[in-house]
Amino acid sequence: MKPLKVVFDTNIYVMAAGMPGGYIEYWMELVRPPQLKFELYTSPAILAEVQEKLEQKLQFERALAVDYIESLKTIARVVSPTMALNAVPDGPDDNRILECSLEARADIIVSADKDLLRLKTFESAQITHPSNLKYIFKYLETETNPQT
Repeated sequence: MKPLKVVFDTNIYVMAAGMPGGYIEYWMELVRPPQLKFELYTSPAILAEVQEKLEQKLQFERALAVDYIESLKTIARVVSPTMALNAVPDGPDDNRILECSLEARADIIVSADKDLLRLKTFESAQITHPSNLKYIFKYLETETNPQT
């Protein structure tokens, strides 16, 4: 079974940075060898927004925010979307998530954003709340380790 292609919304990365050792950070570890349970995708626009939110909302010093962004680049594949979207008219940042998903041909978009969650799907991607990841990854565990 090929790994799922996943795009995390900016709010997911910010939650992970704000709660070290939390469940979101655990899921981010699942993209590192030897786990490789899914492929994580991001884009320059998403990374720029994450850095901005870390500095403004969480009061990270710039150097710490940059280090966090660099660590994300080691676990996520950075794609440069070629299509500009306006699927969420009042949410330019939401559109950047959808553009990344489209470019990556993602299976899942993980977000806590109400506007994105209302869409439920976009192209081939299911849009889900992070609380649903435990079910998705439990399923992946049984698929990759049928004897468990």
